[in-house]
Amino acid sequence: MAAFPQPLPKSRLRALVLRCRTLPAIAVLVTSASACLWLGASEVACGAEGADGGAVRRAEAIATEAKLLFQQKEFAQAAERFMEAYTLARRPTLIYNAARAYQEAGNADKALALFRAYRGLPDVNDAGRADADARIAVLEKAVNERKAAEEAGRLAKDKLERERQEDLARQAQDRERAAQQAKEREAREDALRARLKAEADKPAPRRQFPTAAAAATGGLAAVGAGLYTAALVEAGNARDLESKLRTEADGQLHRNHVERATLLRNVAIGAGVLAAGCASWLVWELVAAPAAPVAPKTTIIRPADASPARPQPDIAVTLAPHHVGFAVRF
Repeated sequence: MAAFPQPLPKSRLRALVLRCRTLPAIAVLVTSASACLWLGASEVACGAEGADGGAVRRAEAIATEAKLLFQQKEFAQAAERFMEAYTLARRPTLIYNAARAYQEAGNADKALALFRAYRGLPDVNDAGRADADARIAVLEKAVNERKAAEEAGRLAKDKLERERQEDLARQAQDRERAAQQAKEREAREDALRARLKAEADKPAPRRQFPTAAAAATGGLAAVGAGLYTAALVEAGNARDLESKLRTEADGQLHRNHVERATLLRNVAIGAGVLAAGCASWLVWELVAAPAAPVAPKTTIIRPADASPARPQPDIAVTLAPHHVGFAVRF
């Protein structure tokens, strides 16, 4: 930084500007808590170049104001004032100071642009260019890191948005699938209710005479009566022989009558029991049998915690006079 010119008093600066037309411009080094600001450089275009002394003085006043703003850490305003001063007095150090103020303000893009512009000016010496190059390298690294972080943040945000959209799509599919399943379940229930109602609405069939029960009852009763009559005849024959028993042959004949009477009586009793059962069947058919079949009753059990995301099967329980049925529907 020693390559920059040393500061001059303002009184001497005014005297030099008033006395001569072509004098080297002044450089004022201002030291703040955070950086060094150069408030002069190059030459003041006066005399033959037609410089305006009033513009130079206004530039110096604005640069002084910018220096105070820099010391007060109002870096963004200081940078704007330095650039305003540069429009009045084309001094490279004003661009340098503006770049330093933008750098302290955290505006790396503007600082980088101004340092590059400062480096390209013809009045900047090698030391100034070296300082600018060092600052440009630091700023380029910061800008690249910031852009990389922004890109990573954008990619992460895009990923989160994609995941959110996929989750919303899955939820929509689950709701649609659950609605379809509910619709199909309701259609099955409506069909079942319609079938049961149709069965219940059928007219009662005419009660038919229980021919089979009557025939079985009458047949068994007749057989039983005939067998019992035969048993009575055999028993009468056996009693008649009791008074005429003389020989062994007479005894054997008596025993035969007794055995036949006993057998016929037992078979007759069995036939009577069967006839009584058939009579009970006949009575039930005539009195207690229903005129129409009883429709089965179906109860559908649905889990209370069923949700679109976790559909549960329905359990149908069917009760009928002659059977019990279970069914699971998904």
